[in-house]
Amino acid sequence: MRLDDGRDLAWFEVGAPRGVPVFVFHGSPGRSFEFSIYDQVARRVKVRLISLDRPGYGHSTYKPRRKLGDFGSDIRQFADHLGVDTFSVLGHSGGGPHALACARFLPERVRRCAVVSGVAPPGRANMTEGMMLTNRMQWVLYSRWPAKLDGLAATLGWLVAPVLAAFLKYGLRHPETRLDGFAKMLPACDAEVVARPEIRAQLVAEAREFSLPTARTAIQDMALCIRPWDFSLADIDVVVDIWHGDRDRNVPLAQGQELARTIPNASLHECVGEGHWLVVDHMEEILIALASST
Repeated sequence: MRLDDGRDLAWFEVGAPRGVPVFVFHGSPGRSFEFSIYDQVARRVKVRLISLDRPGYGHSTYKPRRKLGDFGSDIRQFADHLGVDTFSVLGHSGGGPHALACARFLPERVRRCAVVSGVAPPGRANMTEGMMLTNRMQWVLYSRWPAKLDGLAATLGWLVAPVLAAFLKYGLRHPETRLDGFAKMLPACDAEVVARPEIRAQLVAEAREFSLPTARTAIQDMALCIRPWDFSLADIDVVVDIWHGDRDRNVPLAQGQELARTIPNASLHECVGEGHWLVVDHMEEILIALASST
């Protein structure tokens, strides 16, 4: 669809066409098609699962200098385009802050919100405890990089583009090797999930489509999640379910606990022995909760 400012917004649907609408937001980076594996689950619980490419991913147009709160306006227009009055939202990982932005700015439209393995705004000292090194480095960098210097970052990005392009080219040629290296950094519970044929096939397909524009979007996306947000969690009135594994090394449990502590109507579902990809095995009960809200 074409948004009011001329950007395109793309989406992918599975599940029951006449079911309860649930808008689902992928991680950072990610694509809408990664939720295609939940078609039968969504049909079983009578959910119309609508997955969106966030700005700059997939077929959705990049938006410079965007804020988390801007996403609410996109979703309002999108819901109007579909003729959907009310809906629930689900955000996984970096999609979590975007789901919460919808809950904050569209309380009259959002029936219920679920955040799965989601990022919390910076604050408490233990937010990165137990986080894998690469993610911790990004957290340190983005939480301290002022937004006013984003133009400089973009310039530096173009200067290192040839080196990054060579790195990406290797990944495009050898996605299986890259995935194997990534899996070695994960806890055993997550490594088992990403080794499943259907999940591995999705991750390989996503790796094959990764590009310099996607890298730019991923950097913007992660910076948005890690910098101070443009809204307060205390102002969210919608009921929010926080799902988080105690072995998550991508986004540690402390962040899920912080969300549950700060959001007034939030409940924490701590999944013992599970990691960042708990969404794969818990999608049905997550959707049931979202669909049963009134």
